Amino acid sequence: MDRQLILAAIDQAIARGVSSVEERNDPDSGHKFGAQVRSLTTVRAEPEVVAIVMDALLGQPEFHWLIGRTPSPDDCAFYIPGPGGGGVGILPIKVANWLLAKAISLPGGPDEALSSLEAFLGSSAVTGMRVAAIWGVVVEEPAEIEQDIWLAPLDYLPPSIGRDHLDEMLPPHLPQSQYRPAISCIVQVFEMDPAVRPSGERAPAWYSEHVAAFERLEELGYATVLSPGAMPQVISRWVQTAAVDSVPGLTGGSGGEFEMLEVVPNRRMKLKPLPAADTARRMSAYATLPAAVKKDLSVALRRLSMARARRRIEDRSIELRIALEALFGGQTNMEISHKVAARAALLTSEPARRRRSYEVLKRAYDIGSGAVHGGLVKSSGKKIAGAAMSGEQVLQEADECLRVALNLVVERGGLPDWTNVDLALDVRAPPDEDATAKNT
Repeated sequence: MDRQLILAAIDQAIARGVSSVEERNDPDSGHKFGAQVRSLTTVRAEPEVVAIVMDALLGQPEFHWLIGRTPSPDDCAFYIPGPGGGGVGILPIKVANWLLAKAISLPGGPDEALSSLEAFLGSSAVTGMRVAAIWGVVVEEPAEIEQDIWLAPLDYLPPSIGRDHLDEMLPPHLPQSQYRPAISCIVQVFEMDPAVRPSGERAPAWYSEHVAAFERLEELGYATVLSPGAMPQVISRWVQTAAVDSVPGLTGGSGGEFEMLEVVPNRRMKLKPLPAADTARRMSAYATLPAAVKKDLSVALRRLSMARARRRIEDRSIELRIALEALFGGQTNMEISHKVAARAALLTSEPARRRRSYEVLKRAYDIGSGAVHGGLVKSSGKKIAGAAMSGEQVLQEADECLRVALNLVVERGGLPDWTNVDLALDVRAPPDEDATAKNT
């Protein structure tokens, strides 16, 4: 690389004038997530000024292997890892911008900036981020779920890390101020080899690895329903190849599913912020469960979330019915509505309230069964424990009972063994001492 030529181009561009340099750093410099995501340096200058540095870069043979052909200013791109084996494109003008910003902001000036670029070209691993966007979960600060995985507000990400793409997908006829606060994200920081090596050999494709990782992030996203008031829907996911503030051309490094993966409710929802640290703790506890236990819980988690996002009571009742049966319907051939209601009541309610809980849960299941077979839910309710309850009230109480049950199963590491449990209609006996409910 002709260092003197590139350094001279950087000096010439700076002399021509750079309109502004923006540098944003996380106040907690010791927080890895903040260091990865919040630190960002960009430069704003006239295109002809940036082109001075870009043209100097394009004449260097060190960049030829990155694009696999002789570069031209119109169509070339520098490749770094992404969802496919060929990586994702970084336009030369992005790298030129980056070099100018570094030259102005680093103590060592242009020489240190160019050294940073050379270090990147010689690196054997590049930092990337996987982002899963979740509608229906409001948090106001980031919290670590486990090593290198965080729950964070969407606005914690700079626009260049996929957020602009997501904004374009939100319903255009409703204000972003309504939707943006209701979206959080799960971010995973990871390392992978460069997608194209200096020898010209392509690295292995990353698609299958990303798919498996995203399935786990999506599962964690739905586990936010363990917290009161969450109704998670994973609406988008993408890979961002970026060691933020160190990889040239940050804004060109996104790739993934920039499309709506789930339908976002077309109405205003009353969502309160969740305690981020407590929600992350619940998610972490779920993540450490054995695979067989998570398999038992995953359907119930998703269906409970879907129930909360439904507008019509019939739709909510069907989702809750599926969730109850998924969690409590296993083993024995006992009549299903009795079985799920009795098991849920035994697990979640103190002895004095078990009969009432049983009646509420059985009624909720029956409402769902009626909706499946075409019945409408009547606004006037049947009496439960001597008091009339509307269908809406029944489903709301069943929803919370199911959330408590899911938390208890996570805490104990699995479902109780129901084999020798007496599920008599009076639901008097708990399955065992440590299954006695406590409000979670």
